[in-house]
Amino acid sequence: MSFIQIDKKAVTEQDAQDMLLQTYALADPLGTPTLFLNPDDFSNHGLQNMPKFVQSIFRSSPPYSGKIMAEVRDRIDDFIDGGAFEHLEGGQRKHVERLLKENAGDFEKIISEAKLNPHIPKMTTLIHFRDVFKAHYFPEEEYESPLRAVIVTPRKNLNAYDIRSYMTGLPVDDAPASLPGTNAQHQFNITWHEIGHGVGAAEPQTELIAASVTKKAFEDCSILSMNADARAVRAIFKHANERVDQTKSGGLIRERDKYGWPMVEANDYIVQVSQDAIDSLSEDNLVRMRFQKFDHLGQSVKSVSDALKWEDRKAFHSRDLQRLGSIAQAFSEKRSTPSDQAQIYDRFALACRRLSIGEDAYDNAGDHPSEQKRITFSPGFYVPD
Repeated sequence: MSFIQIDKKAVTEQDAQDMLLQTYALADPLGTPTLFLNPDDFSNHGLQNMPKFVQSIFRSSPPYSGKIMAEVRDRIDDFIDGGAFEHLEGGQRKHVERLLKENAGDFEKIISEAKLNPHIPKMTTLIHFRDVFKAHYFPEEEYESPLRAVIVTPRKNLNAYDIRSYMTGLPVDDAPASLPGTNAQHQFNITWHEIGHGVGAAEPQTELIAASVTKKAFEDCSILSMNADARAVRAIFKHANERVDQTKSGGLIRERDKYGWPMVEANDYIVQVSQDAIDSLSEDNLVRMRFQKFDHLGQSVKSVSDALKWEDRKAFHSRDLQRLGSIAQAFSEKRSTPSDQAQIYDRFALACRRLSIGEDAYDNAGDHPSEQKRITFSPGFYVPD
């Protein structure tokens, strides 16, 4: 089975949990044989029994855990024995199975890191091909889909506050009293983002896929507007971060050119699309979103970030969203501001206000003019218009 059964929109936390469990039960979500590994399903890492100060020394690079490794290998064997690759020819099947077993150490390391960093949303998808083979680099008719995916899923206690903190760099204890979305709904959305990578989608493309599936499955999708806000704040604060990308010399790329502003607009756009259009999307429609192209506008994002930092360095470094939102709003209204930067300033200002206020600010999510403008892509072929 490659897609979940949606008989009615999920409303409650239990509904969301049912949707999440149904997702984890899929053998080949969107057509890619996929092994889901949830860190909570594995034994504790030995360091978890040590004092906190010892854990803090090693949590970014925990020592090898033979117990977790053995459990990972058992899960891989069960996955293979369950027939995940029976559709492949003999030589190819053996090749995929061998590489999967050889990668067991990578999965052990990711699970160990997740165990020792419980409030960091540590999710990863490892596919049979490298980043250089992301779908949007190819003509659709020439692209070869990944042969398998392994997804280390979000931990079961992950919530909106963890997402807000991870994306923005803001402390959890500085968050408003409530934020949109239940725990399971956030886990569902992030898991489908990872599933999108499993079919070869890059970052904004898989954000489109995840947002679309979330809107298909849930009655209230204000979570998507919160995601867009968090992505906007992250884009400004963390644009210079270096990420792995095999398509660039040296294997590194700035975050603004790999994630960046399209992550905001992917969520905003799906909020605007009619529910009927979303509900009519087939599995094939969702998979084909991997070919959508985006203009990351990395230089514009950098210019906006640099200007905000120059205007009030203290507010920028302390992540003072209220102060920075006011500055951004003023910059967006200056006649001398280039149009794409004005759009980024305006949308960033909205994100600052809503992430500071919390759930009450999302009652009219999608209605603000800055959410309805697009500067990084044009829908119509791979994305519903």
